[in-house]
Amino acid sequence: MANRTESENKLLDYLVTDCITYSLSEEQALEFIRIKFGKAISAPAYYERKKKLESDDQAPIWLSYQTRVGFVLAHKQHIEDIARIRNDTMNKLFWEMNKENRNEELILKLKDDLRLSVKMLSELNIGLPVISSIKAQIDEVDAKEKELFQR
Repeated sequence: MANRTESENKLLDYLVTDCITYSLSEEQALEFIRIKFGKAISAPAYYERKKKLESDDQAPIWLSYQTRVGFVLAHKQHIEDIARIRNDTMNKLFWEMNKENRNEELILKLKDDLRLSVKMLSELNIGLPVISSIKAQIDEVDAKEKELFQR
């Protein structure tokens, strides 16, 4: 393995972790690393680093990434999906309630679905202050890492 500074090694670990997380092929991973790192690394060097990062003693690196990005994105996606379901249900309820021959059974089902969507959104939104606090802490760590990588 080439002689690299500590910050270069940390950056490469971070980039290879991204490659693992996004299931990039060898070709995609090497190209991604070349672009982000500014120079190419060999396939054997990539696989050696990947093996090290995937080992049990390196699990915190993956977990840190998932905490930093994956959880926040998944939480946001859940909120958007449920909001979309709620909006669609409200639209269907509006049209059904304004029909001449209302389907009362369908109206009750739509109201039930609407209640469930509102409850789920409320539960997800309760977690937002906690997630915001965690995200602020993570952003602070990211800023420090970025500063380290730029040296």
